[in-house]
Amino acid sequence: MQVSGKYPEQINEITATLGKKHEEAEAEYLSKNYYVPFKNEMGRLTIKQDHRRYAEESSSHLSGIVLAIKEQLNNPNNAREFIDFTLNWLQTIPYDTLENRISSNGSGFAAPQQLLLNNRGDCDSKSTLFLALLKSYNPTLSAKMVFLRNHALVGINLNPNQTDAQIVQNNLSYILAEPTGAAQYKLGEIAPSSQMAIRNHQFTTELF
Repeated sequence: MQVSGKYPEQINEITATLGKKHEEAEAEYLSKNYYVPFKNEMGRLTIKQDHRRYAEESSSHLSGIVLAIKEQLNNPNNAREFIDFTLNWLQTIPYDTLENRISSNGSGFAAPQQLLLNNRGDCDSKSTLFLALLKSYNPTLSAKMVFLRNHALVGINLNPNQTDAQIVQNNLSYILAEPTGAAQYKLGEIAPSSQMAIRNHQFTTELF
């Protein structure tokens, strides 16, 4: 919007007020619809789904799934065993870009409960569900979503083995995990394309 008139001071005041109202309305819209501003792997400011909020709000509803997983484990308190089992399950859920309105709502993202209901999801949808399950399993476990170009995976703050794919941020090691599938990767194993992007530092992260 452009403001014109005879008095520059009033023009500046009205322009500033309109700009502030625009920012407030945009922030309210983004929050209401679960979006957040975000810098992508190229450092460009963009808008993305509020994955962390989806994971936080969904985690309390996933305790039944977490309990069912723990019942299948030899040592339910072993985080690595829980993660590997959960990854194996999520990787078998059919992959879908979620852009086709016939098979989804066309938004390109499925919240954790929606993913479970429809039994389909893409990389950031599966990663968000995975992080929600981790938060339900152990709320103190630090994790990050790792954003590559057209892909997302997860980093988990655990003590790594020598062969684990990982990133180090703020002197903390985050072992990488690929929830997407269909390839079966255990904790610390990631796809070759992900390895290349990580090696070339073409990624950004969000703390969960």
